[in-house]
Amino acid sequence: MAALEVAILLPVVMLLFMMILQAIVLFNGYHAAALGAARGVDVAQALDGTPGAGATRAQSVANQLGAFSGGVGASGSQPGDQVRIEVTGNVPSLFPGAPTLVSAVEFGPKERQPDPP
Repeated sequence: MAALEVAILLPVVMLLFMMILQAIVLFNGYHAAALGAARGVDVAQALDGTPGAGATRAQSVANQLGAFSGGVGASGSQPGDQVRIEVTGNVPSLFPGAPTLVSAVEFGPKERQPDPP
């Protein structure tokens, strides 16, 4: 009877363990994307910064963290007096067909040259 219980419970425990690992991988990927987007906004907010330079920096930071299985995409825009950086990427999947796309968006005000007195 004990062998039957182990044969039934072991796959269930292993599945739960893999689900926890997948959640950790997704969480890590989201934080890598969020950090990349935040660093990209820092660059794009500068007086001489551009959304393109911010997107390049965001992609570089996210790639350095190594949380993504494929390439990392980053885009930047400047709606009005704000800058917007979005980072997206796929994290490794432990389950075939599971959604693995993570993305993060950060906004910040664009620095302006003060008007002369």
